Amino acid sequence: MRRMKRDPFSTRVCDLGLTVNGSIFGRLTRRVHRELRAKGIVLRPNWYLSSEYGCVVDSCNVGLKWVEAIGQIPALARRFGHLFRPEPEILMTLRHEAGHAFCYVHRLYRLRRFRALFEVKGDFYGRYPDDGWAPTAADRRRFREGRHISLHCLKHPDEDFSITFQTWLWPGSRWRTRYAAWPGIMEKFAFVGEMVRRYGSRPHKNDDNDLDVPISDLTYIAGAYLRQEKIHRPGGGCGYHGNQIR
Repeated sequence: MRRMKRDPFSTRVCDLGLTVNGSIFGRLTRRVHRELRAKGIVLRPNWYLSSEYGCVVDSCNVGLKWVEAIGQIPALARRFGHLFRPEPEILMTLRHEAGHAFCYVHRLYRLRRFRALFEVKGDFYGRYPDDGWAPTAADRRRFREGRHISLHCLKHPDEDFSITFQTWLWPGSRWRTRYAAWPGIMEKFAFVGEMVRRYGSRPHKNDDNDLDVPISDLTYIAGAYLRQEKIHRPGGGCGYHGNQIR
C-alpha cells in the first residue's frame, strides 16, 4: 500500500522531524563552538530544539526555538519565512546562551567579585523578573551612566553577564575600542577574560537529560501555531539591541 505524504501544516510539532544539525542551527552552533575553542573554552553547550531559547539552570543544556528551524521543512519555510531572523542575529543569540551556560556550569554567580560587579542582590535565580519585564525610568538612568552595554542588561545580572560575554566572544564586536570610554563596561569585559582564563579549560559535569520543554513535548499543530506566531528577539548586546551604548 502506498503511504500518504504527511502534511506539515496539520502535523504536531513533535512529529515534524526537525533537528538541530539538519537546520540552520547546525552550521551556526558549529561556528559558536569554533569561537569558544579559539578563546580556550572547552565548554560545548548541549543544544536541543525547544519552545523558546533558554539555558537550563546550572547546566549547559541550551534550548533553541524550534520556529527558527523550519527552514528544514520547505513547505513551512515558504509560507512562514517571515518568522526567520537574520543569521547574524540568531548567531548572536547562540553566543548569548553560551554565556549563560558558561556562567551556570562554573557557578560564577557564587563568586563575590561577580556579585559585586553585576550587582547581585539576594538569591541569584530567585529574583529573576517575569516575562513581561520592561525597563523603568530608573533603569534608563542607570543605563545612561555607562555601566551596561544595553538596556536589556538591566533585566537581571544574569543577562548583564551573558550580554557582556556574547559581545566579548563575537570576533567582530570591536569591544576594546567601541567601549574604551566606558570604564564600567570595560571592567566587566576584563572580568569575563579573567573567568575564561581561570575556568575555560576546566571540564564540567552536565545532565544531558535535564531539558526544559524539548520539542518532543510540543504536541500542538505546527500550522496553527505558526499562523499566530510573532518574531521573538531574545538576548541583546552589541549590534543587535535597540538601546545600547554606542
